[in-house]
Amino acid sequence: SDGTATVANSTFSGNTAQAGKDAWGGGIYVESSTADITNAIVWGNVADVEPGIYAGYSSTLNLTYSCVQGWTGGGTGNTAADPLLADPDGQDNVLGTADDDVRLTSGSSAIDTASDAAVPDDTFDVDGDGDADEALPWDLGRGDRFLGTGPTVDMGAYEYLNTNGLGDPE
Repeated sequence: SDGTATVANSTFSGNTAQAGKDAWGGGIYVESSTADITNAIVWGNVADVEPGIYAGYSSTLNLTYSCVQGWTGGGTGNTAADPLLADPDGQDNVLGTADDDVRLTSGSSAIDTASDAAVPDDTFDVDGDGDADEALPWDLGRGDRFLGTGPTVDMGAYEYLNTNGLGDPE
């Protein structure tokens, strides 16, 4: 509320809005603010109203190249198709624990459909190649960010097939 947020290359899954009169926006809640959200997956969250993203009173939501459960708002590159997350509640079937797996699986609507331009710069040269002007080369699991069948990155925090050489995450 009452600010500006920029979110890119992120996955929001397994969140729950507080029960009661304000149980809106299980994944992302925006009020009296501006939110710029790109290359995100917002799926499997719980709320009485808008389990994905709620943009309320005096808000501006700029959503592009994102996969949002229940999304009907249009926008560039957005989809409401299931991103087919590997195992969002993990083997223990409890959300929010260490075994949760929000990587993409085969046939996901989020594969090769995001914006390359929204990948932030490698300002701190995390890969140590001496190039701080390139796009950040890694996903959340430290796998190649620009991996796949085309020149386009995947929506969310992980690239499909990024298991550091271990094969398909399914």
